[in-house]
Amino acid sequence: MKIKSIVLVLSSIALLYGCSSATPIQEVKNSVSAFDGAFFDGETIEVSSNDSGLVEYRIYQHASDGFEGGSPVRYKAESRANIFCKQRNMASRTIREQAAVPPYILGNFPKIELTFVCEPSTLRIMTETSGGAKWQQLEALANLLERGVITEQEFKTEKAKIMASE
Repeated sequence: MKIKSIVLVLSSIALLYGCSSATPIQEVKNSVSAFDGAFFDGETIEVSSNDSGLVEYRIYQHASDGFEGGSPVRYKAESRANIFCKQRNMASRTIREQAAVPPYILGNFPKIELTFVCEPSTLRIMTETSGGAKWQQLEALANLLERGVITEQEFKTEKAKIMASE
């Protein structure tokens, strides 16, 4: 009977431990990379640049074992970043990522750290204002230009479309 109890307890612990875990989302300037000092430092990829000087955030997600794979871990991190920015009426854009590389053995489990920014979403702003007055659409468009999300040429093209619409 005691052995069954021990097996049941250990199985429960293993089941709970088998879930992936993550750190809270933090500003890059106020946090340290989870890869700093790690035995397996992974691979860093520059995805885009932050020329606008937007606040950069860091998110870290890892699996507790090598069976989960890298794709689900990446999906969870990207989903958390998207939710974080959506709560601020913005969209996330990845600046840099650092991820573990296979083989996933001896403690080198799938993990990823994303550095991202929250920026205005062109699609969301245009969709929300498309039924409104022309000046609201133009104001949203000017905001995108001012923040560097769109170019001067894109601004002129979209402005012409708005002015031509009835």
